[in-house]
Amino acid sequence: MNQLQAYAAARLGSLAEEPLFRTLAADPAPGRSLQMLGHLTFWSRTFQDITLLNLARVRDPLLREIVSTHQDEDAGHEQWFIDDLLLVFGKLPDVVAVFDPVYRPAREVCFELMSEVFHCESDWERVALPIALEEGGKVFLPRMIEHFERVGLASALSALGTRHAQSEALHALHSDDTATVLGAFEMPMAARARSNAMVDRVTGTFKRFAAILETAIRDCSPAAEAQIARRIGRVLSRSELIETTRHESTES
Repeated sequence: MNQLQAYAAARLGSLAEEPLFRTLAADPAPGRSLQMLGHLTFWSRTFQDITLLNLARVRDPLLREIVSTHQDEDAGHEQWFIDDLLLVFGKLPDVVAVFDPVYRPAREVCFELMSEVFHCESDWERVALPIALEEGGKVFLPRMIEHFERVGLASALSALGTRHAQSEALHALHSDDTATVLGAFEMPMAARARSNAMVDRVTGTFKRFAAILETAIRDCSPAAEAQIARRIGRVLSRSELIETTRHESTES
């Protein structure tokens, strides 16, 4: 299965050339880049469902252990996203907001990725799916977090901040041990072909997701940008005041 990992790393790694990441590298104002949150909200929950549904269908004990580890490592990360929503907007979106037509393209992307669970014909593909999702995350997440680090928000954010970056670095799918285990499996040619085709589809879906997020940043209205900027400014000022007070209290 190492060939599959290498193929997924190459195909998903090509996403680094998407315009979204050039936009983030230019460090737009946080009031603009945080517009991504609304388009990521549905994904934060859908991802958890994908990992659970995929795991429930794995039958081989050894392959199930690998997929189970992936699910365990990502479980609960949706709460981090909730923390970020509360930080940025001061409240959680209701169902009307989540299903607003403006977020339909992002929901469609989530449905496409969810559908991969039901396209799988074997456990080989059910291992390939989390591998593909992890490789996509390795492109998106660090570049987003690096942007928020440069604009001074990474320590305040959870899902899009330092906390998540540290967690991802410890994931077993990135480890040499997992590579060794996967390398011991010889995939049937038909399963490899189907898995590679899935990796191609996931890559295309993530490309569309990147375009959606880039458009959200680029087309952000001045009013929406200013609203988030004011909220973030107040939150960070309060946070800095608390930290300063705590530091002075410790010194005394």
